[in-house]
Amino acid sequence: MRLRALLPPASNAAAVEAREDFLSAYAALELKAASWACTQVSGNLAGENLAPGEYCLNGVAKTGLLTLRGPSNGVWIFLVNGALTGTNFHVVMAGGGQPCNVFWAPSRAATLTTSTLKGNILAGNAVGGSVTLTGGALTGRVLAKVAVTTTGTSIVGCQAHALSASSAVSEDQ
Repeated sequence: MRLRALLPPASNAAAVEAREDFLSAYAALELKAASWACTQVSGNLAGENLAPGEYCLNGVAKTGLLTLRGPSNGVWIFLVNGALTGTNFHVVMAGGGQPCNVFWAPSRAATLTTSTLKGNILAGNAVGGSVTLTGGALTGRVLAKVAVTTTGTSIVGCQAHALSASSAVSEDQ
């Protein structure tokens, strides 16, 4: 059965648990999206300056500069109705905000080209739950039900970012 190849080996308990945690987290984000208890933001996000909160986005391709401004404990959740796509889309943190407190949850795939994204991408849809990153950089994590493909993309995980942030490296812009 081909689907079995996508599942972590049953002998790797940590991988099995991580997969279950990811699927639970994605399901919880889907429930939030269904309730529409979020602030609607349309368009490509260029020039937006957003405080911590829950945002519903349309499937318009993202481009330009998005600033996420808030305290170090601020949380941003972006529920994307469709695919999260972007070319030359750049996210910066300001005011002490932390990239690993940002969550992008597209209802389809995520495809970003020459973009600098901050946050965690969770693509859990069984049909389009894949992530493709080409060029650019990501500070955060990528979790997908189908596949993750990166080509020429610099990825700094949450633990590495937390260590550099505690060493007084500032991302404020």
